[in-house]
Amino acid sequence: AERLGVPVVFDAFTSQYQAMVVARRLAPPRSPRAAYHYLLDWLSCRLASVVLMATAAHADYLARLTRLPRKKFAVVYAGCDLQDFPAAAVPPKPAGVFSVHFHGHYSPFHGADVIVRAASLMAAEPVRFTLIGRGQEHPRVAALARELKLANVEFVGDVDYPTLRGYLERADLCLGVFGAGDRPVIPHKVVEAMAVGKPVLTARLPGMGELLADRQQVAFCRADDPQDLAEAIRRLRADAPLRQRLGEQGRRLVAERLVPAAIGRTLLAALWEHGVASARML
Repeated sequence: AERLGVPVVFDAFTSQYQAMVVARRLAPPRSPRAAYHYLLDWLSCRLASVVLMATAAHADYLARLTRLPRKKFAVVYAGCDLQDFPAAAVPPKPAGVFSVHFHGHYSPFHGADVIVRAASLMAAEPVRFTLIGRGQEHPRVAALARELKLANVEFVGDVDYPTLRGYLERADLCLGVFGAGDRPVIPHKVVEAMAVGKPVLTARLPGMGELLADRQQVAFCRADDPQDLAEAIRRLRADAPLRQRLGEQGRRLVAERLVPAAIGRTLLAALWEHGVASARML
């Protein structure tokens, strides 16, 4: 298309190699399947006029991986329109119980096993964990919960957005990701929870610091550390003012920078900078 004078905008969002080989571990690094994912990244980025990524850290990573100029990559943060969906009714939580929520596709970097192990350390406390979704690690994580004989963990399958919002609104605390690794992203589950004004606890990933600060928009803990996760949950359960501040500031961040209008302005500015947009579009 570029040879015909038509610019190509590649909305990569993430690296296929990083997602499939590094984060999800679905192929060994030197396997033919890993090479396939690398070639998808390289060829798509090579042919594009500009490549859109969800964080600067991920843009840095993909530029290094493909050995293409960093200036070819632009950052447009992923937003959320979850607030447009009315909440569906969900089972109420028991009175006096602190409700901890997680949803996702159970990729290894999500660290759902870390959440279950943290729950086992809190088995005697009035804290209940709800884990929503299905995916790669779900059978192993569910088996771990059965092995530990946990009564404070509830597994829920995939749900639609109105039902998801219902669970989010019921929660006292929402969880991000806790697996080992350095995937340079801001997980969408974090943005979704902030969009409905819920406090979020997550392990810090490269890229999160571009938008999020500890004890401001979110609370951070160590990755792959059930003990630290459990301690962080205890601290947040005991500190209602902090939870309220996290929820308010997280929602404000979404409203100011991660709603469609704000993302549209960022996108047009990025396209203008890369010579793709015209002045008439701005």
